[in-house]
Amino acid sequence: MKGINSKSEYINEFITFKDEETGIPDLTEKNARFFEAIVRLDSNYRRDFDPNQGPSEGYDPEVDYRDAKGKYCGSIAYWFRKMEENPDSYDRCLLGAIISIDSFNSTHLSASAKGEGRVEMWKRILEHYQNVEALKNALKEEFNSNKEDHILYRIADELEGRCNVSFASKFCSYASNCFDLKEKSQYSKYDKVVAENLPEFISLFLGEEKRGLKTRLNINNFKTIKEKMKVYQDYLEYIGKILDKVGNVIDREQFDHIVWYAFK
Repeated sequence: MKGINSKSEYINEFITFKDEETGIPDLTEKNARFFEAIVRLDSNYRRDFDPNQGPSEGYDPEVDYRDAKGKYCGSIAYWFRKMEENPDSYDRCLLGAIISIDSFNSTHLSASAKGEGRVEMWKRILEHYQNVEALKNALKEEFNSNKEDHILYRIADELEGRCNVSFASKFCSYASNCFDLKEKSQYSKYDKVVAENLPEFISLFLGEEKRGLKTRLNINNFKTIKEKMKVYQDYLEYIGKILDKVGNVIDREQFDHIVWYAFK
């Protein structure tokens, strides 16, 4: 396995590596700043996290939830900011946020034959959290894979024949970050690239045997929502231990960016 070390000598001049042989970047403030700069250079990322980037003229999330027809659906940050500024627009903004998260991350909520996944997810969240304060309070609750009433568990539960752990983790992470909740530190986005390469970081930073970890940390290897939630909890805990090991000089979001950009 080779990481970013094998891709660009130019990049190698600006980052430090924990292991030169495998190309695994070190988890330092310097590296975090470098990778954050790379993220900001991505025009799509920059737009989708700009709270001032509203949808294209004529875009209506309640009408165009399946297909934006070439229109921009608005940034993730825009929809969460709007629901805070105008609580009466919560329902509409919640749908907009769901569509934006699904579009930006390709989490395929509408992949079923019915194609109603985004609206069904919207209805599910509204059923349990009727306003922005209820949503915030739910995000503040400590996650545990056995708490079936936790917001992450409820969102991830099977919808139109498939579990949605990836979407649920991203929704909770984006929402808590956009609301700037102190509890945002408990959510990591579950990502395939990060999950596949996390064993290397576990081995290097925690000294644990990595054999079997790639299988254990892949939610697609498990069938039930309970099993998948346990995988996600293990994923969270391993990342938390790694961050503790390096003195918490970077946060979960920065860790995600370092690993994703190094190995995508």
